[in-house]
Amino acid sequence: MQAEPPQLGKLEIKLYQARDLKGPDVLGKKDCYVVLTYGKKRVSSSVKEGTTEPVWNEEFEIDNVPYPTKTKVAITVVYKGDEKDRIDRVLGVVAPSVRLWTTGTNPRKDQWLDIGDMHAYYMGKVQFHIHWTKHESPKLEPPKLESPKLKPPYSQVFKSIDPVLLGVHAGLLL
Repeated sequence: MQAEPPQLGKLEIKLYQARDLKGPDVLGKKDCYVVLTYGKKRVSSSVKEGTTEPVWNEEFEIDNVPYPTKTKVAITVVYKGDEKDRIDRVLGVVAPSVRLWTTGTNPRKDQWLDIGDMHAYYMGKVQFHIHWTKHESPKLEPPKLESPKLKPPYSQVFKSIDPVLLGVHAGLLL
């Protein structure tokens, strides 16, 4: 028995906020933003300046996402580079399992997950929800059948026929 192939849909990601972000004192940065990645698709939030508790309340959509899928959404928290070095630094990443996504008509469920750096140290937490909705199948309408073209009334047909032939045919019918 084969599993059903994945269905395509739209992924809606709501990014609410982050708390207890670590690192800005060490890195000398406090302006941060989030990069959301799914496969090769990537979207970024706005930059929140001067805080370790940013609030975004931003929504993002990624279209043509299969479900079920093994690909995860990566939520990457980034500190923006300052005027000196202009290099943005990754604070940490969280990659919520597909099991945390809500789907279809199920109510959306907000999540808080810990952000880990490359050494798996706790770097704060982020609140979000991820919801997948199946694309609606296009409604198929029955094909329109054209009515057959009616032949003109017989009187018109007979007018176009040679009178001699018409007489012959009429005689045959009697």
